[in-house]
Amino acid sequence: MEDPELGIPRDSYPALADWIAADPDNETLVFRKFDRLSTRKLLQMQNQLCIMEAALNQLECEISQAPYSKHRETFTDEAQDKECPEWRRMRLAGEIKRKLTEYHEALILQSHVANLRKPPRRVIKQLRDWFTSRSRGSNYDITASEARNILDDELDLVTLKAPSDSDMLFRFVKRYWPLEGTNGSRIRDNARYLRLRYVERIVASISTFLAAAETSGAIYGLYFITDQSVRLAMVGVFTFVFGLSLRFLANARRLEIFVASATYGAVLVVFVSKNLVQATS
Repeated sequence: MEDPELGIPRDSYPALADWIAADPDNETLVFRKFDRLSTRKLLQMQNQLCIMEAALNQLECEISQAPYSKHRETFTDEAQDKECPEWRRMRLAGEIKRKLTEYHEALILQSHVANLRKPPRRVIKQLRDWFTSRSRGSNYDITASEARNILDDELDLVTLKAPSDSDMLFRFVKRYWPLEGTNGSRIRDNARYLRLRYVERIVASISTFLAAAETSGAIYGLYFITDQSVRLAMVGVFTFVFGLSLRFLANARRLEIFVASATYGAVLVVFVSKNLVQATS
């Protein structure tokens, strides 16, 4: 592999960085989150704070037993003496404040890391092929260090690219996309890049068609069926299918599915009731 700007061979991490950056949709921004190391760090900080808390409680108990503990002026004077427990208490309180801030920042940062999404298996497979030279057309791995095993534990991998859509229809179309992707603009290998905006357009078109078909199909079906018992049963079936489509073909939440399905069923019931009144009048 050659550097497109300098015209010199590139290998190892420079080549890997070029390949990752060549993805126009940034799906290849996959990294390890090191859950085990992060947990050990949090446990270590938590243990240090527990020790500091116990030491602070002991100092406060010692100070509270002194005859001058209730006199503010005396306490302030004693706190200036390095030989007194008050001075050790103030110093320990400052250390606890600093360590507690670091601990809380680490907790918040770890919560953000825990909310990162797992990369698709398709992307992990592409990364493995490139790491092991199958898509680069060479006979050596991209790195010989311990980093060559970073893709072994899929549960420890995260992607920095937030998925634009995560419904079943989008995943199905993306997985079975029939067209071949394009080559990277800066990398010459066998890898192909699938532009997600094309998938999003196709999924939006399919969703629009299905939404129109569910509404118009229900109206036409209820219009031509004259048996009222069958029509009421069809209302239930159409509402059930509509709810399933919201569940599997969209990113609707449970409450949104309930509200939309109730509204859809109410519209169909009004349509059936209107025709029933006209038929009996």
